[in-house]
Amino acid sequence: MLMDLHQISPKRILVINTFGIGDVLFTTPFISSLKLNFPDSFVGYVGNRRTATLLEQNPDINRVYVYERDEFKNIYHQSKWKFLDKFKQSLREIKEGKYDIVFDFSLNRTMNFLTKWIGIQHRVGLNYKGRMPYSTVKIPFDGFEHKHVAEYYLDILTSMGLQPADVGLKLGVSLKDQEWADCFLEEAGCHKHDEFIGIIPGAGESWGSQARFRRW
Repeated sequence: MLMDLHQISPKRILVINTFGIGDVLFTTPFISSLKLNFPDSFVGYVGNRRTATLLEQNPDINRVYVYERDEFKNIYHQSKWKFLDKFKQSLREIKEGKYDIVFDFSLNRTMNFLTKWIGIQHRVGLNYKGRMPYSTVKIPFDGFEHKHVAEYYLDILTSMGLQPADVGLKLGVSLKDQEWADCFLEEAGCHKHDEFIGIIPGAGESWGSQARFRRW
């Protein structure tokens, strides 16, 4: 066993995943399992701006921190002083959360270092290509190849003495979005009790210039 979570009984939990919407959605069973086992815990999440709304609608998440790499780059090119101010402010906000454990799925050495720098005692990371040198718990990881991504995350809890809950992916939808969807379907001639299939022929922005390879 890597570490017994029951012995730690974390009260303040931070999760980091700065990838796209799908990747963040795959962490929701992991978070639901944490909340079911530690119902009084406070969960913070570091994600990018595209996933912020999704995270804010999740009832298992108490605080969302937005890290958008391109925004930091743009500010850096405008003014290094403004960049430092924004950088320090972002770290200060997370540090004030007084998290006692972080589950870092960023696969990013810099992010891993920063969680140590701000004083999070227990740091759990997927040690892909040795990118998590500052983690207190380094989990050997070669990539998402043999099973669903969500299962990799849940296996972390199992290896730390926790029984994952039998839950699926959790996609929170705001009332405003529900109303928009109802209007959209009604205008398209679909009714709530009809059976229909929706196809979105798009691709995630996280692929950048390569997104065209995912478009239908």
